[in-house]
Amino acid sequence: MTTKLTIEEIKKENRSDLLEKMFHEHIENLDTIEDEDFDIVFAILENVNTPEKVLLEVLNEDVLNVFDNDDQELLILQTLKHPLLPKNEIRKYAESENCYHRGAIASNPSTDTFTLTLLSNDSSINVVEAVAANDKIDTNIIEHLISCSTCSVHLNLACNDNLSDKNIEILANSDSIHVRQAIASRDFIKAEVLHKLSDDDSDFVLCAVAENANTSEEDIEKLFYSSNKKVAKVLASHAKLTEEMMKILTKEESDYLRSSFAANPNLSADIIDILACDESSYVRSALAQNEALSEKDLRFLLNDNNYYVRTEAYKTLHKN
Repeated sequence: MTTKLTIEEIKKENRSDLLEKMFHEHIENLDTIEDEDFDIVFAILENVNTPEKVLLEVLNEDVLNVFDNDDQELLILQTLKHPLLPKNEIRKYAESENCYHRGAIASNPSTDTFTLTLLSNDSSINVVEAVAANDKIDTNIIEHLISCSTCSVHLNLACNDNLSDKNIEILANSDSIHVRQAIASRDFIKAEVLHKLSDDDSDFVLCAVAENANTSEEDIEKLFYSSNKKVAKVLASHAKLTEEMMKILTKEESDYLRSSFAANPNLSADIIDILACDESSYVRSALAQNEALSEKDLRFLLNDNNYYVRTEAYKTLHKN
């Protein structure tokens, strides 16, 4: 038997020969299969270093007979998503009658543009959604999916890294709250787009804008003074809060909101002094967990009259 590895270690193992050996150990000469055996084989198939030979063996139905039908299908689907799957197998399974097999191929990062184009017109919405989520799709496929697809496909597109400014603008004007929220959440969205979304009528979208590091200071200020408590909760940890905004938050009635604010890593010295003397132990405890505090501030909290505040300050002080 090979050296015992944890599931996480198997997923990260870079020796393809070892992965192949482990695979055979867990499918050959077994009369019964335990859950652990399935988990190990699945982890092997999740590893990008698993050799092509193993992938082809999995697609040979006889090899997986030791597993029950549901587990066999899960192992096949994971294999079809593997980046080292041979091109001929990708083309073959892209034409499978099984829509889940086609969806797995649509998710595969090695699937070629021609095949992805075909699958973008698939009769199964699950397959088209998988195409939309594949970061390998080109501009032509993206524009095709934007022009003729459903909300669920647009939602997957909003999470794709290959969107052009034109694509982003279209999705930012979607009728779907969830699509607009997804766009507002992306870290590459420009301030101009976020500015438009900062006037959205959905709290979900506004909270996403408030959380985005690219949101301009002007829009942060607009959202802060909008009296929307949900947005204020998100803004409490934003790096672009002004000193005036911070002072307002220290006077916020809600302990919950002040606690969120106390975790902000960008607090000024004056604000830290105010929060360190806050009447709520929850707020002081949250502040004590803030790793941005200086040793001096943490030692001050070590003398707090509340046990939990002192404990959190001690843990933070000795974390590094």
